[in-house]
Amino acid sequence: MNKVLFEVNWIGNIYSFLWIISIVVPLILGLCILVRERHKYNGKLVGVMLAFWIFIVLTTTVHLIIQYNCVVIQYKKGNYMEVEGTVENFSRRPKSGHQRESFTLNGVVFAYDPSATWGYCQPRENGGVIAGNGQHLRIRYIPYYNGDNVIVYIERIVGESE
Repeated sequence: MNKVLFEVNWIGNIYSFLWIISIVVPLILGLCILVRERHKYNGKLVGVMLAFWIFIVLTTTVHLIIQYNCVVIQYKKGNYMEVEGTVENFSRRPKSGHQRESFTLNGVVFAYDPSATWGYCQPRENGGVIAGNGQHLRIRYIPYYNGDNVIVYIERIVGESE
C-alpha cells in the first residue's frame, strides 16, 4: 500500500515561520515603543526609523504572500506537475556549507534547502523522507519562477513484492 510521506500545508515550514515571527514581532514592538516614546527622541530620527521598519515589515509580508500564492494556493487549486519514478543522483547536504540536498526523479531535478518557507525542505540528516537512491516515489511539484521545482507532495510507491 502506498504511503503519503509529505504534503504541503497551510502554515508551511514551522521553523521558517517561527524565524519570520521572531523578526516581525520585535519590529512591530519596536515601532510601538518608538511611537509611544517619540517625544523623548529626535523627531526626524524617529520618522526615518519608523519608515525603515515599516518598509521591512511590508516587504517581508508581500514576499511571503507571493510565495504562498505561488506554492500553496496553486497546489490546492490543482496547478501542479506530477512525476513518478526511482530516486537517482541523490546528493546529501554537507554538514557545513550552503549546498542543498538534491536528487533526480525520472529526469526531473529537485533541490531543497531547510530555509524554504513552503514546500518540502527537510534534509535526510534532520529526518527527511527522501532516503536516497532507489526509493520509488510519486512527487507533485510546482515549477517555481527561479527555476527550482518546489515539492508539495511525496508519496512512497510500494510494489506488489514489497
